[in-house]
Amino acid sequence: MERLVVLILLAFATPASACKSLKYPPHLLKAEIGRFDTILIVDVKSVEPTDPKAWYPSPFSFKGAIVEILKGPLVLGFTISAKTKGLEGNAGCPIQLDRGGPYLLFLNGSGNDLTVPRFQSYYSREGDGNFASYRRDVLASVGK
Repeated sequence: MERLVVLILLAFATPASACKSLKYPPHLLKAEIGRFDTILIVDVKSVEPTDPKAWYPSPFSFKGAIVEILKGPLVLGFTISAKTKGLEGNAGCPIQLDRGGPYLLFLNGSGNDLTVPRFQSYYSREGDGNFASYRRDVLASVGK
């Protein structure tokens, strides 16, 4: 009985980590694409947490090589550094990147001050369901 009480107390003492996943539409609207300064396909080389005390997966910074520029003034092949940006108190699931594999990323800022929204971000890893359609949507929106 004591074990049961301890387990119940531990369950209620642990912060809840439930979050709502973004419902990815099959296609992106031009207005949604327009909210971002830079849209790239990036081969992520490293991911470093910036707040290990975060309730959800930690905010992070990352570095990656530009594979394709869909929108924005960057140079193909260059390595970018960026970080997640967004408040912790959001019920949405945070973006999560892994090293390797190209990602389609929607960023804001410029130069060394690039950010990707931590929550409610339309990111996609190559091979995921929306990667190809989102790439086509962005290219059509920017006239490429």
